[in-house]
Amino acid sequence: MKICVFGDAKSIHIQKWCFFLVNEGFEVHLISFSEIDLNGIFVHYVHSGNIKINGGNWKVLLSYRKVKQLIKSIKPDILNAHYATSYGITGALLGFHPYVITAHGSDVLIAPNNSKIIRVLLRWALKRSNWIISVAPHITSAISHLIGNSEKVDTISNGINNEVFNIDSTVEKREKFTIVSTRNFEEVYNIKHLLKSFSEVVKIIPNSELILIGEGSLEMTLKKMTEKLGIEKNVLFTGKLTQKKIASILNESHIYVSVSTSDGDSLSLSEAMACGCYCIVTDIEANRYKIKDGFNGGLVEINDIDKLYKKIIYSHENYEKIQLTSIPYNIEHVREYSSYEKNMKLVVEGYKRLVHLNKE
Repeated sequence: MKICVFGDAKSIHIQKWCFFLVNEGFEVHLISFSEIDLNGIFVHYVHSGNIKINGGNWKVLLSYRKVKQLIKSIKPDILNAHYATSYGITGALLGFHPYVITAHGSDVLIAPNNSKIIRVLLRWALKRSNWIISVAPHITSAISHLIGNSEKVDTISNGINNEVFNIDSTVEKREKFTIVSTRNFEEVYNIKHLLKSFSEVVKIIPNSELILIGEGSLEMTLKKMTEKLGIEKNVLFTGKLTQKKIASILNESHIYVSVSTSDGDSLSLSEAMACGCYCIVTDIEANRYKIKDGFNGGLVEINDIDKLYKKIIYSHENYEKIQLTSIPYNIEHVREYSSYEKNMKLVVEGYKRLVHLNKE
């Protein structure tokens, strides 16, 4: 089977998707508005000007003729667009079938609310597809609301590598009470909120540390903020790390915290759950189907610094007790819903089904 993926070649999620398909023995072509070389994948770059991370890339729609010519040349058995707005709408203009759209989050949760035109185009594109893959339940609900039904929508998480992210019984927790965040340094991840709350934690637990794994445009701002709050000696900025190193730090840490204001399917949370961290996250739809407040983790309202501080202190004082419930539940949840290999095999089965139906 010859599979054509249409999406951002620089996205780690799309790269993982393509490499899995290659390892399964398929011929994989990736058409992208981003230029990059990926070993074993036929990458076709379509120049459409500067692509902005924060969206507003409507001009890519004007490149659909170039993409259509590539599709005619590649002659794939199936086309899968990732990110339902820019790539998904452009893909729908091609008139190719079977056509799959994978929605990742803000493309259906935020974009259609910001523009009536995008909302109309998105609804049209989703209805033109043969199959829609949603990476989380709340995204599925948003899609169903947009198109009026959910019959051709399946919820399949991107999933995590269970061979890398798991509880390593040989690793001991750090001597200091350790809180870890693996979210990048951008506004949506609200790291400033975490730093403010942690500054209160240090007053009660002087022997505590916060490890911030990631990178981003706010890095210098956040570092200056730790100095202003007087917690620079308790905060470690690691920069970008490999998956194995992240898993190792998660295994050594006590608590994982994410105070993101919005999420699609938070793989960072799944990774922390798999590695045995007690997880405290914002009370948003993306987290509610993974974390039951007070049972296997904690939920806090966005920007509620006081509640986050209290949740951290409570978890420090009752750590062994609360982990007796959270660890078994979290491991089982990750195995059931967030296994990358298991979920990608569901995608492959769906591809084969569509190709078979298309040939009938």
